[in-house]
Amino acid sequence: MIKRLFILVAFFAVLFLAGCSKKDERSSAAASDGKIKIDFFQQKRETVEIVDKIIAEFMAQKPNITVEQNNVPDAGSILKTRITANDAPDVFFGWNNADARLLIDEGYVKDLIGEPVMDRVEDQFKDFIRYKGKQWAVPISINFVGVFYNKDYFEQNSLSIPQTRAEFYALCDAIKKLGGTAPSGNRPSI
Repeated sequence: MIKRLFILVAFFAVLFLAGCSKKDERSSAAASDGKIKIDFFQQKRETVEIVDKIIAEFMAQKPNITVEQNNVPDAGSILKTRITANDAPDVFFGWNNADARLLIDEGYVKDLIGEPVMDRVEDQFKDFIRYKGKQWAVPISINFVGVFYNKDYFEQNSLSIPQTRAEFYALCDAIKKLGGTAPSGNRPSI
């Protein structure tokens, strides 16, 4: 519980700053009464309930901040529409690398290099959120994907089960050279 709350506090503290930069031109985050409202836009329907609880805990500790969670169907399209309408959220989850790069290139996302929260992110995970030499997001979760393989194919082609990400990519390249099908040369990152 404490770890989860710390993650959220760090998440909101930094991502509030990292929200859409062009939105800053509208100065919408701070109200005239000094209270801060954060528009938190996310796509994961399965996390709405837990995020609501975390937001409530956060707001109990930070009474001058109100966080409003927005979870909508087809979040990617809605996000683009909101940005086009100059109504970009303060904080949003990135979920599509091409869309994230477009938002970064268009100036809607703040570079987080030098922000204190980045000191808490392990270096090995910073590669996944680096684009054009800068850090654009705070990783808040890590997912894994199971990979199934054809044991006979591996034995026939003297292939080994990879133990690291680099070995996995090398294996994909080797399978392609053998005429097989493997993930494309795009490596995960922003």
